[in-house]
This record gives sequence, structure tokens and C-alpha cells, in this order.
Amino acid sequence: MSKLETGDVRARFGRRVETEDLPPMLAPRIPDCRAIGAWKGRSLVGVGMLAKLATGQCEVALIVRSDMKRRRIGTTLVSYAFAEARKLGGREVVAHVRSDNTAALGLVRSLGFMAVGGPGIELFYVARLSMVQALG
Repeated sequence: MSKLETGDVRARFGRRVETEDLPPMLAPRIPDCRAIGAWKGRSLVGVGMLAKLATGQCEVALIVRSDMKRRRIGTTLVSYAFAEARKLGGREVVAHVRSDNTAALGLVRSLGFMAVGGPGIELFYVARLSMVQALG
């Protein structure tokens, strides 16, 4: 948590998150849920979560350490999430993005997600895996 800026945490979760609140958010006890970590050496620099919501649909959420942004870590996390979604039988991946989180909005748009809901504080995006090329 010490390397996450308050603004980044608020952009992802919509509120201040205390250190003790973070572990359950990163490892929920949901069947067919996958945690994905991005590491630089022994330091965790980004975390993604993929959860199967319904038949053929998964949801992805992620956060990247503030000092490690703009290094394609988010792109890599989403790439792994797409691969895991396919293993779970997913046909589409959804993402909820706050309208003030310009970095996440740019990421989902660049990876083939299409807006399906909003406007408002939270926007909804979907990527149909048949339309998304494997990233690598």
C-alpha cells in the first residue's frame, strides 16, 4: 500500500482504502476467481482479479502501483485475465471504470473494450474475446 498514491486507490475503489481492508478485496472467496500478480523482482507492482460472473461472462479489476504506471503492466495483467477467462469458458470480459480514471479508460479502450453503460461516475465496458486478439 505504501507505493499506492491516495488518488490511485480512490480512482480504483472509489474511496480511501486502509491497508487492512485490501487483502479481502484482492482475494475474495468467490468460486472461479483468479488473482493475477505482476512482479518486478520480489516486489508486487500490480494486481488483477478475474471473476466468473455467469455463463460466458467474467469481470476484470486491477490496480498498478503508482510509481510503476505507464510501463504496460496493466496491459499485461489484462492479457493474462483474457487468457484465464478463456480457460473458464468466458466469451466476454466486463470492466467497471470510474469516469474520472483516465488511465483505466485509456487502457480498456486500447484493449478492445467497448462502452456498454454509463454515463455516470461508473462506466461499464465489455470485451468480446472472439474479437480481441491475443496480446503478447
